[in-house]
Amino acid sequence: MTTVMSHPDHKSDRSEPHTGTLLNPLRTPAITADLLPMEVFVSRRTRRIGRYATFALVLVTVLLALWYGLEIMRTASAETTRDETLGTVQGLKRQQAKFDELVKTQAQAKAINAQLNSLMSNDMLWSQLTAAMIAVAPDDVDVSGISAAVPATGVETTAAKNIIGPPSVKVIGSLTINGTGPRKDVIALYVDALDTVPGLANAFLTSATEGEKGFEFSIRVDISAGALDNRYKPSASPSAGAGQ
Repeated sequence: MTTVMSHPDHKSDRSEPHTGTLLNPLRTPAITADLLPMEVFVSRRTRRIGRYATFALVLVTVLLALWYGLEIMRTASAETTRDETLGTVQGLKRQQAKFDELVKTQAQAKAINAQLNSLMSNDMLWSQLTAAMIAVAPDDVDVSGISAAVPATGVETTAAKNIIGPPSVKVIGSLTINGTGPRKDVIALYVDALDTVPGLANAFLTSATEGEKGFEFSIRVDISAGALDNRYKPSASPSAGAGQ
């Protein structure tokens, strides 16, 4: 407890002597006393700190509630987007189901084309090839027969050295041409001319025997990949296959 004593209505003045306060000893001096117990003071301060702590706790709780509500809104928005996406996917699947028959037909057509490509991999345009061989023959050369030796489908072919033209050529078979010519030099011209036919390579004379009508000859020539039809190859365009 604190007690303070002062003269009533007296203002301190440094110019006034200190003995001035004793001129009227009968006047009652002012007394100020703090009679508040320490326990009450501590209790009030504790309550004030408690109010501050309660306010801070309420503020943190409000902030957490706002954050939680925001997260709930975000979650609801994400779920809505997910549901819309799933609905779109289901709609696309239903639309795709309408074209199942078309897809199956396209797959079957693709499988058929693959089988045809495998079966007809060594298919050649024989009419064009034989017509070209006869067309390059000199006027005095008579072609009496043409026989072919082509391996079965699926048999691997090898690259053979090309004497005239590119350094190598993929050989898929061979042809034997029989006929008659008046002279050997004319037959040699025919051998050279066969190398100019697309799809043929490495023509050479295997025999030339003189007979009553001239020289009976036999020529062997390789069939290259250029003689293939290729109409069923996936890379070949429909117009190219139709033109052949």
